Amino acid sequence: MDPAQVSPEEMTESNQAANSSGNIIIPGFAQLTFKAGAKEQNVQLYNPKDNNCYFIISILLADNTELFQSELLAPGSSLTKIKLSKTPKPGIYDAVLRYSCFDMETLKGLNGANTKFILEVVE
Repeated sequence: MDPAQVSPEEMTESNQAANSSGNIIIPGFAQLTFKAGAKEQNVQLYNPKDNNCYFIISILLADNTELFQSELLAPGSSLTKIKLSKTPKPGIYDAVLRYSCFDMETLKGLNGANTKFILEVVE
């Protein structure tokens, strides 16, 4: 599966909800696929345009090993390529997308979210 193409089944319900009440929309994915040994990976990570906050998105393995952390992402921004700090060996891993949310004026931390997904690392 190409991680840049995510089907609707892979999004969480929170991603599909409207942001009319000031809630933060958090995208979720069932699975991402990375190429083994490659620091650069193709992804489709984003901050929905209806949010009123910045995101920092981190990818962690279940043991809290951090593979990636983004810079601040404004609403409507996306990442299609990322550079990993560590490259896991081929296999299937339980992993977490950590969304840290920040106020757009003060950069004060807001509520965040951790969403679980399967990371498949292939040759």
